[in-house]
Amino acid sequence: MGKRAGGWVRAARHWLENPAVVMGVAAVLFVAIAALRVAYPAPKDAIGILFVVPIAVVATQFGIRGGLAAALVALALQGAVSAATGEFFGVGGYLVGAMGFLLLGAVVGGLSERLASARRAETQLLESSPSAIVEVEGHSHTLGCANGYVPGGQGTQRGDS
Repeated sequence: MGKRAGGWVRAARHWLENPAVVMGVAAVLFVAIAALRVAYPAPKDAIGILFVVPIAVVATQFGIRGGLAAALVALALQGAVSAATGEFFGVGGYLVGAMGFLLLGAVVGGLSERLASARRAETQLLESSPSAIVEVEGHSHTLGCANGYVPGGQGTQRGDS
């Protein structure tokens, strides 16, 4: 991946960490998928499976509760579109969809919460350690009290050729 692509990915990651942006992206996805379902209402087209995308996006940002809430929104939209178009999945279809959406929201949300917890633990460990090796743009820097690191100053560089 070139430097340009890497910068774009970092910028996108930064924006996707903003809760308001995540909710906006999810809302647009929910509306777009519901519109597709109205345009192609036959259940056999399985357009509704695309609701897994905004569910996963919300669960990644907001954890289990967010994932479950997004799954409920998807289910409500599925029901509303079915009522509007007259195309129904049947009770079994809705139950299977509900189980899938809710399971996805819970699993992705749970994994997101575990990752956030691990990141907090890592940060606490790095902040409490006497020295740390930090990689910045491909260069390793040793930071810490043991080598005379001064906050805002330059640490000892390792791995620079």
